[in-house]
Amino acid sequence: TTRQGRSRKSRKQLNKSVRYDLTRTETIWQLLVQDYPDYFAPIHLVGRLGLHRELLANGSAELESLGITGEHLSGINRVLIGESGWQVLATELGALIEATLATQPEGQCLQLLEAGPCAPALGQRLLEQLANAPHIAKGTHHYRAITTSDTARHQAEQLQERFPLIDVQPLEETPPTLTNAEKAQLAFISVDVTQPERTRQLIESLPALLAPGAQIMVVGISPSRWLDDLLATPGIDQNALEQSTLSDWLNNQGFSVSPPIALEEGDIGAYLLHAQVINADEQPTLALPAAHHLIVAEHEQDALATQLAEQLTKLSSSANVSNSADVSSSAKVWLRISDATPQVLLSEALDEASEIPEALNSAALNIVDLRGLGATTTTAQTQRCHNAQQWSLALEASGLEGQGSRVTLWLPTQESHTGDDAALWGFGRSLANEAVGHLVTLIDLPVAPSTAAIAAIAASIAAPDSENELVITQEGTRLATRLRTLPAPHPLQEQKAAPRQAMTLGFALPGQLRQLQWRPRQLPTLSADEVEIRVKATGLNFRDVMYTLGLLSDEAIENGFAGPTLGLEFSGEVVAVGANVKHVAPGQAVVGFGPASFSDRLIASQHAVAPLPEGVSYAAAATIPTTFFTVYYALKHLARLEPGEKVLIHGAAGGVGIAALQIAQWMGAEIYATVGSEEKRDFLRLMGVAHIYDSRSLTFAEEILRDTKGEGVDIVLNSLAGEAINQNLRALRPFGRFLELGKRDFYENTHIGLRPFRNNLSYFGIDSDQLMKVQPALTQRLFGEMMALFNDGTLSPLPFTAFSHSQVIDAFRYMQQARQIGKVVVTYEQPIAPPSNEALGTDALTLPAEASYLVTGGLGGFGLKTAQWLVSKGARQLILLSRSGPASEEAQAAITAFEAQGVNVLATACDITDRDALAKVMERAQLELAPLRGIVHAATVIDDGLIRNLDAERIQKVLSPKIDGARHLDALSRDAELDFFILYSSATTLFGNPGQANYVAANHWLEAFAARRRAEGLPATCIRWGAIEDVGFLARNTRTRDALQERLGGSALRSDDALKVLEQMLVTPGPSLGVLELEWGALARFLPTANAPRFMEIARASDEDSSTDSDNDISALLADLSPEELHSTVTDLLRAELASILLIDEEKIDVNRSVYDMGFDSLMGVELMTAIENRLGVQVPVMVLSEASTLDKLAGVLIQKLHQHDDDVEEAPQDALASLAARHGADTLTNEPTSTPATETP
Repeated sequence: TTRQGRSRKSRKQLNKSVRYDLTRTETIWQLLVQDYPDYFAPIHLVGRLGLHRELLANGSAELESLGITGEHLSGINRVLIGESGWQVLATELGALIEATLATQPEGQCLQLLEAGPCAPALGQRLLEQLANAPHIAKGTHHYRAITTSDTARHQAEQLQERFPLIDVQPLEETPPTLTNAEKAQLAFISVDVTQPERTRQLIESLPALLAPGAQIMVVGISPSRWLDDLLATPGIDQNALEQSTLSDWLNNQGFSVSPPIALEEGDIGAYLLHAQVINADEQPTLALPAAHHLIVAEHEQDALATQLAEQLTKLSSSANVSNSADVSSSAKVWLRISDATPQVLLSEALDEASEIPEALNSAALNIVDLRGLGATTTTAQTQRCHNAQQWSLALEASGLEGQGSRVTLWLPTQESHTGDDAALWGFGRSLANEAVGHLVTLIDLPVAPSTAAIAAIAASIAAPDSENELVITQEGTRLATRLRTLPAPHPLQEQKAAPRQAMTLGFALPGQLRQLQWRPRQLPTLSADEVEIRVKATGLNFRDVMYTLGLLSDEAIENGFAGPTLGLEFSGEVVAVGANVKHVAPGQAVVGFGPASFSDRLIASQHAVAPLPEGVSYAAAATIPTTFFTVYYALKHLARLEPGEKVLIHGAAGGVGIAALQIAQWMGAEIYATVGSEEKRDFLRLMGVAHIYDSRSLTFAEEILRDTKGEGVDIVLNSLAGEAINQNLRALRPFGRFLELGKRDFYENTHIGLRPFRNNLSYFGIDSDQLMKVQPALTQRLFGEMMALFNDGTLSPLPFTAFSHSQVIDAFRYMQQARQIGKVVVTYEQPIAPPSNEALGTDALTLPAEASYLVTGGLGGFGLKTAQWLVSKGARQLILLSRSGPASEEAQAAITAFEAQGVNVLATACDITDRDALAKVMERAQLELAPLRGIVHAATVIDDGLIRNLDAERIQKVLSPKIDGARHLDALSRDAELDFFILYSSATTLFGNPGQANYVAANHWLEAFAARRRAEGLPATCIRWGAIEDVGFLARNTRTRDALQERLGGSALRSDDALKVLEQMLVTPGPSLGVLELEWGALARFLPTANAPRFMEIARASDEDSSTDSDNDISALLADLSPEELHSTVTDLLRAELASILLIDEEKIDVNRSVYDMGFDSLMGVELMTAIENRLGVQVPVMVLSEASTLDKLAGVLIQKLHQHDDDVEEAPQDALASLAARHGADTLTNEPTSTPATETP
């Protein structure tokens, strides 16, 4: 009904202003553009095909010559649903997903799939919605996009920059093999109405991507006359995809399909199909690899081992029946109840297997040693770690992997997240990085596993995948570990009255569009003449692109109404009004001007706001203010255009250009227009413009003079620069008016001769931005007059391309490339998420003087530094323990300093692994000092070495101080009312550092112990410290520190900074955290398990975060390349940057072709040069592209600049080598390999 009303109004306008015959095809097309500006893409495509239909039919023209490609056609699928349609779908789906996540079992992940030509239309909205939902935890859902066009893939990759953990895969690529846990439970498929065969291929790929019982929603467009005609165009030659055909394709893949649901009124338009993957009555037989299993246990684990052996035998037997060709009939399950050594047990099994021909030929071998499972003593845990080492050495010596066997050592633990088996889990992490000749998989079991749990354990062993750390629940659920970053600890603030805050678009540094980001901004107090508005849509102007790229002068910014902000025009809803505002009220829809219009809320002057015209959407309204106001001011107020006068409109297919067409037609002018592409020329033809010229050619003046018989035009509305100005003056007749919209020649002070002005010419420099600031009364009057023309149907909004606020960089790039016809609009359908609070909290910890605090390892290094920190927080009574006591000069000096501060210190030697000795010290403290209120367990022993070189004694030597010390401190302080119990662990437990297995095992046990105390309601704070450079072991061993830092990447922590984090962890109790500066790329080079799934999240996030940081050092890295490698590397870097700017595939960029032949322009040149400066550290002017217009030539220029930059640095050759060595973490220049580093001792 609304659209019909708008059509009647458009017809009224058309009769009034243009007086076209309503039976003409062009007139109907113009009505469609006016009524449906948000559907301009398909309307324009249909119009163009109609214009050229005869030529296409007789072979005189081809689609490619018109710039219409399969990619172009694919793009209309998304537009046909409409941005509002996608938002409705996203809202409904989002609610369904949120409800599903609310009931999802803990630890599970909802897998989402979006596929088709419209992907990621839903993902762009859903992921923002889910990210903004405070009750949805990170890691509870995962999104995958399967794209069917280059444009869709680029959009999905842009989304991946915002959400690094999503997966993007083009349909034509071989799909990854997904586990059941990775397959989608909810899929949304968009149909390609222009290429039905692509949809069929997509549907055929779905079974491998969907989980049993998965829900599938398919959105399509019903066939219609216009769509049939479009598809029948020569060169497209497609048949419309019927709903019945689509249902058949889904049925053929085994999906159950429900009847279609119409999403629009009538039988045409969008519809939705619901389908579901049918759950088979019987589970398919596992296609198991050929494998033998050796299960070892003691009598305590006899029942568990027997059940596991039986389940593995059952799986092997069933697999043999159905997959006899794949699995050796000699597959064995050995069960050994024995205390023999791993070497003996493995030798016996291999001897037995050798009696069976080809028994181990390429078959997998799984070792599961259950002995000591759940052991609670340090000695028993030491033995478990030692057994793991012995198995590893035995498997390496067997040479089985070299014979083609997949050999896996499975290390079972029992509730290792809180139990004592955490030591073996930590040891196993390091073993996984050191193992030779076999794999290591950690698998955690519940106490007394159920039948379902046993089945899950057996299935995991029999059919292994890439996961190397598994947790099996009592219900048989299979979980896996993931490492992820968390915000720095900070106290939760009490909810106060909502601040008057807006999310506003800005940038840290100009020059690159990728710098754009939404940032919070405090709104000023509303004055009497102002209006507060909740913004619904913002119009993008070329000024915004220029400002972001740093191309506006300070003068232009300061003199403008918008000032140093982005956005000048908006539409939205009134939130509040000042006392003097009478023409609008809260809740009313409005349109207007305002600084910082790229905001979700803003304050605007009442003089720059008007009610929204009836029947106009918010997005359409955002196309009105700047474009129409500028033209109305120029043509009506300044030029005083008369009926019958000739007007030359440059860039007539842009926003200002189309507004000028409407206003000039309304005022009865004869129109002459220039545009820069064939697509835009077709648009003008369809708009009824007869005189069309090329804006990229300076011959337009000569052609206009010819067509006007030498008279020229009365008015030029100019946006061109340089020599084009002189050509415009040539084309002006006497008493002509030159209306200058461009800014470039003003601020470059371009000179033009006065001779043309002898003919009574008038020159107007037009800057509506400045007009609004300097003459608000005139602005209000003209704006009111102009809006009246919308209210009576004389003018209509511009066609537009809409982007959501999450796609704002895409919107800027779209305008930068001059791809749009009409206007670019950014909408705010969903709230803009404020940046997460990553900053460390600032709340202060205050300790009472009438309390004592115990620090183990407190007489040296970081333990002593912690004691000094406790004093700074108010502590005045300390118990400082170490094995050797206060014997060192460092300890003596510290005690003297403490006593000078009035601190009572009990410093003594104590072996904390000796419970009796520790008890005596604590009894003495109880007599001499105030009650114990806090413990810091910082004691440690380091004895690093590769696992192959360890023995049980060396393992226990490191485990005991950490484990037994913590146990004794816990037992002896149970009667104390502790405020904190701090345990110092190490970040090495997160990665399983090679060469530190015993240290990792000890610290990982501490983390489980802290979790166990917290579960009991007792205080416990465990911190995994990264390298600390200024105190302790690394401060004394700088070579080790530098080597370690090279491997971990990032920077070592300073102790003061580390203790600030500890302070906030105490103020805000939470889980154990790793505190370190991490550069994943550096660490991954030294970590054999870096590609394990548990590191996937941190690797992807780190790649994204470190891209800028790594750019800073790229010029240093290039120094190591040969000339040929250097040229190739720089060329590849340029290719990647250019692909990002042009939004095309890197493979499609010919490095020997001029960039200008690929759609490149001077604005893009600015962005490319900024990127080059950021990445290579060299400055080159944009003008260099005039001489080096190919990437190959440009690479040569840059390499020359790099060498010049190197020559400018006065550095002796030996100093340069030393500098390079230092950058790579070496102390001296040596040909010897770096020794295995030790880690920081907290």
